[in-house]
Amino acid sequence: MPLRSGQKGQALTEFLLSAAGLLSLFSLLPMIGKYQDIRHAVQMASRYVAFDATTHNGSVGQLKAAGQLQMEVARRYFSNADAPIKTGDKAGDFAANRKALWNGPDGASLLAKVDTDVKVRFGPNDAPDPLQGFSDASDGGAFLLHQRLSLKARGLYTGGVSVSLANLPAGIEIYEPFDQLDLQMTRRTAVLIDQWAGDGPGSVQSHLDDPIVNAGLLLKPIRPVVAVAVKAAELPPWGKVPPPKLGELDFWQDTVPHDRLTP
Repeated sequence: MPLRSGQKGQALTEFLLSAAGLLSLFSLLPMIGKYQDIRHAVQMASRYVAFDATTHNGSVGQLKAAGQLQMEVARRYFSNADAPIKTGDKAGDFAANRKALWNGPDGASLLAKVDTDVKVRFGPNDAPDPLQGFSDASDGGAFLLHQRLSLKARGLYTGGVSVSLANLPAGIEIYEPFDQLDLQMTRRTAVLIDQWAGDGPGSVQSHLDDPIVNAGLLLKPIRPVVAVAVKAAELPPWGKVPPPKLGELDFWQDTVPHDRLTP
């Protein structure tokens, strides 16, 4: 069917109008990807803060100071991946320590000041003190042996990290409203940290020697009687079976040869 004179060039015009409308979206796609990458780093950093308390929780050590945790988080999650991790080292506001991916369209970093834009917080109310990271939970009430195993049952421990991001350059229409978002990303991770973990074979054995924890110890006195009964029941031609080691767990222990131990 032949086109009317008014329809000539209509397809091209519609395409150009659609392309103009999609131009903003296509221009913002790289920035959205950068925001997603930062969000993932914030999530991983919050896990670092929470799980660090599992080994520094007052029972096997002391909680780290907020300043130390913030310095470690900034260095390990918001610095250049190629930058070396050193004890007591902190991330700097210079190119060698910055992630090139986290730059805006003008080349400026989305993290203007690492020291102030990355914050570590604790507990559901985002307190600045690591000791305020605990919140009530019923982790001790249902477990009858928590006192015998020296579990403190202090509840959940929550570690959080928040990051404030710089706005995109103002005056460019396709970046609106990202030029005035004042975007802040916050993620929290909660863990139950007061688990019992022995610091060596002696610590484990001391708990296993408690008949309340290891009820099998109560069977130890009748072991000689059971051994005689087993020997009588397993006379030839039925074969020979060693008597059960009632009340003993020594045969479960892993023994490392001395020539495999590092002095």
